[in-house]
Amino acid sequence: QIIAQPVSVTVNQGGNVRLEAEFFGSGPYTFMWYRGSTFYSGGSQSPTYLFNAQPAQAGSYTVQITNAAGTVTSAAATVTVLTPSDQWRVTHFGAAANTGHAADAADPDGDGIVNLLEYALGTNPNAVTSSPYGLSVDGDGRLVLSVTKNPAATDLQYAAQASGDLVTWSSGDVTVLTNDGTTFTARDNAAIGSRRFLRLVVTRP
Repeated sequence: QIIAQPVSVTVNQGGNVRLEAEFFGSGPYTFMWYRGSTFYSGGSQSPTYLFNAQPAQAGSYTVQITNAAGTVTSAAATVTVLTPSDQWRVTHFGAAANTGHAADAADPDGDGIVNLLEYALGTNPNAVTSSPYGLSVDGDGRLVLSVTKNPAATDLQYAAQASGDLVTWSSGDVTVLTNDGTTFTARDNAAIGSRRFLRLVVTRP
């Protein structure tokens, strides 16, 4: 007889989870944990663990407990794994869903910088931000774009594109100089002889 069901839990990506059911009866026991209908783990002890939890491990977990008297199945416990983006939305909007004012393409503060870029650059999506982009010209007369990255935005990819007419953009015309945990810097390969433009491109892999 199960006397305490496993409890649903929310964990940040990379965190650890322990799921357990309490039971009453005579041993020995076997425990078979399932994520949905897929076997996850089993043995002679009740707890199961998710170490370094990843979004792919999120879902509904149940345990089947078996002894000489038969088998019982627990109620389902839901494991929710928050990605870095989810965590950022919870901090700024109170919920992890990519919808409404919290959506990637939304701009709740009306400063012209959508949420995805606010997250990528570590700025506040609920307060007007002056331009976070640094543009300069190097010694060879080429445009250089430099931005400070959000170190927590490990689920994003950063790139740059260049254009001469604001219509056709190409990453092939750009050399990335720095792309570490805190800084992204890219240089236009064409020297300034006519109009040249650089833009930051942020995507999810």
